[in-house]
Amino acid sequence: MTNVDVPTRATYTPPKTTFHRSTEKPSLSFGQERIWFTEQLTPGTAAYLVWSTTRLRGPLAVELLRAALDGAAARHDSLRMRFTENADGEPVVEVLPEVRVPVTVTDAPSLADAREQVAASLRTPFDLGAAPLLRALVIRLADDDHVLHLAMHHIVSDGWSLDLLLGEVAAGYAALRDGAPPPPAPTTGYVDYAAWQRDRLDGPASGDGFAYWTGALAGVPPLELPTDRPRPAVQSYAGGTHRFTVDADLTDALRRLSRAHRATLYMTLLTGLQAVLFRYSGQRDFAIGSPVAGRVVPELENLIGLFVNTLALRADLSPAAGPRAADAGAGSPAGDAPAEPSFAGLLRRTRGTVVRALAHQEIPFERLVRELNVPRDVSRSPVFQVLFTLQNYARSGGRWPQGLSSESLGADAATARFDLSLYVSETADGLRGMFVYNSDLFDADTVARLAASLDALLRAAVARPDLPVVDLDLLGDAGRDRVLALARPGGDEPAPGADPEPGGGPGVVGAAAALADLVAQLAAARPDAPAVI
Repeated sequence: MTNVDVPTRATYTPPKTTFHRSTEKPSLSFGQERIWFTEQLTPGTAAYLVWSTTRLRGPLAVELLRAALDGAAARHDSLRMRFTENADGEPVVEVLPEVRVPVTVTDAPSLADAREQVAASLRTPFDLGAAPLLRALVIRLADDDHVLHLAMHHIVSDGWSLDLLLGEVAAGYAALRDGAPPPPAPTTGYVDYAAWQRDRLDGPASGDGFAYWTGALAGVPPLELPTDRPRPAVQSYAGGTHRFTVDADLTDALRRLSRAHRATLYMTLLTGLQAVLFRYSGQRDFAIGSPVAGRVVPELENLIGLFVNTLALRADLSPAAGPRAADAGAGSPAGDAPAEPSFAGLLRRTRGTVVRALAHQEIPFERLVRELNVPRDVSRSPVFQVLFTLQNYARSGGRWPQGLSSESLGADAATARFDLSLYVSETADGLRGMFVYNSDLFDADTVARLAASLDALLRAAVARPDLPVVDLDLLGDAGRDRVLALARPGGDEPAPGADPEPGGGPGVVGAAAALADLVAQLAAARPDAPAVI
């Protein structure tokens, strides 16, 4: 989950808790309730899967693996939950006393074939009415080489929980193999957490947390990015993935810029994303969602379940005036005239937004949406349409016993819960980024250009953080060459012997006093080329 690493003076004070074993009929948490209702709108979706794929080298006893999975389900009540509805159409959760985790064992002639099987699993939805909402796929590459794919429904899990499950399965497997005690059971259950959350936050909104969020997000508009296709009437979850890297030099420069402004790398990257979305959309006011672990008390740290909360962080790219003139960029108008914010100024605003949001992180996003009275729009997610997270830890894959080595295998998402989601992780040689995008809205090339624009803008920002955001370069060298080629006679014609690029042809010839002149000349040079309106 995201770790924003805010200054210590802004640390969050967790609520006081006393968990009791709930003897009443179990309730859904706020997060579970939201996911259940979302699934009713789009039944059969695989958008809410949480998964991990691990390659295990060494002798693997599948029966011990089955027993380790069943043992984890016995210790965690969330892994024995099923969800139905009552006569009034309201969700109902039931915790079964015992379940058997389904384990499918297959063979694959190659790792590529194994990846195809994993991809097929990621397209397979769960039935919320059938427990457990956890399954395992074991793919045998050789007698001592296997791929283990674990998938859970998000309604009973989150990213932190996935790490817990991997650790427990590995430890349970080792205990069964070596005759050691199994992993200890948690001191509380998810149903106890859900009851505690409802007791605290159900009913009329009151307190500083609700007051802060209703003020911070009142009237926030949806982000209207230019899309390649019209938005479907009902939100779809068809997804694609674009991966990219940020080199070590730029990463180090971003860290230096962060320290210079008493910020974190997370805040600086979020600022860069805000700036790019502003430049693409022209919107100065929108929100970006960012997940936090949501385990607000120590008793929840070792419990598998849905705890992650999402903070809606409102971007503010309004021109600076009066007391906010310090946010203005170099070369902005003097005096009281509104001035465009610089990247450094936007970073200061973002830092303040993040610190205040974290101080009120205990309010569930689902409860907040109800309080904000957000107009119902089934074509998009409420409040924010873009998600950002920085993962600054490596998924361990569990500590398997001697003789078994593990290696995490990545898999591209086949679904998208939001218009865009940006996932960034820190590595020894820089940053790795992944855009997950709604493929009903965006083409792959569009998202690739967006990633290139983010890279170019971040490079411009570390070189001149005092420049107005509107003046930061969005084009890398390759993008700039493509644009300039339009104004050169034959400038985009391929070199002799080279393959022409898609859409290549003669460049613009002659002088141009206005954009219309360029369009007219290009149309005359390439009358059969498709026009974009």
